[in-house]
Amino acid sequence: MKKYELLEGITADVGIKATADTFPELLEMCAQAMFEIMYKTDNVDMIEEKTVEIDVRNNNEETLHAFLGELLFIFQTEYIIFKDFKVQIQNGKVTCVAKGEKAKEGKHEYNIEIKAVTYHELKVEKTDRGYTATVIFDI
Repeated sequence: MKKYELLEGITADVGIKATADTFPELLEMCAQAMFEIMYKTDNVDMIEEKTVEIDVRNNNEETLHAFLGELLFIFQTEYIIFKDFKVQIQNGKVTCVAKGEKAKEGKHEYNIEIKAVTYHELKVEKTDRGYTATVIFDI
């Protein structure tokens, strides 16, 4: 069970609440949500592949923040719209194989710019059913 929903009542920012069975799946779901906020991803082809690796941080919130921040940095510098994410956590490292393609005007429908992943209300919780996360993006 992986899913996310947009949080309402937030101005100048956009937020999500995501759920997944495992922490790696939660990272995947939050990444997917971030890119779907920025672009309609239905027609994004998976022709570019990047392996993203970060160190696990002190806690799940910091790890999630660093992971999403790294993906956003790649988007902002290389203009790759990622659509598919496979995350593994081993030996103190988060490794993600992310697939997508470079943004193309006329092909990809732009929604809104995400400038940054914030620490505001950032939360990751382990529940009986898996994990939940709340993430607010600066737009």
